[in-house]
Amino acid sequence: DGSIKREVHQRIENYLQQHLGEKIEVGALADALNVSASTVLRLFKHLFGTTPHAYVRGRKIAHGCELLQTTEVSFTQIALMLGFASQAHFCDVFRKITGETPTRYRQRMALADVGGIKALH
Repeated sequence: DGSIKREVHQRIENYLQQHLGEKIEVGALADALNVSASTVLRLFKHLFGTTPHAYVRGRKIAHGCELLQTTEVSFTQIALMLGFASQAHFCDVFRKITGETPTRYRQRMALADVGGIKALH
């Protein structure tokens, strides 16, 4: 049923949002949803088209992009905020997902912002 899928999807999203800065375990998510770990794996594949690990990693990097674009927070602080073990791990995962380093991403976004401001004047 579509309403049940939407409810489960929203419950998963809420859980992930609340725990994004932590290491998210399938078992803990299963407990929060009152289902088995294997059910969580099937739900993720069905609802998101990927594994919980890949989805959570993508969400963390998306939030990292937002932080890089809107703050001057250090890479180390961003890594800690997002639950990565180290700055190096964050930078490695960031590069694998986005195709560029956090440094390059932040520089490119800053140039885009400056270019957009100049274009308005």
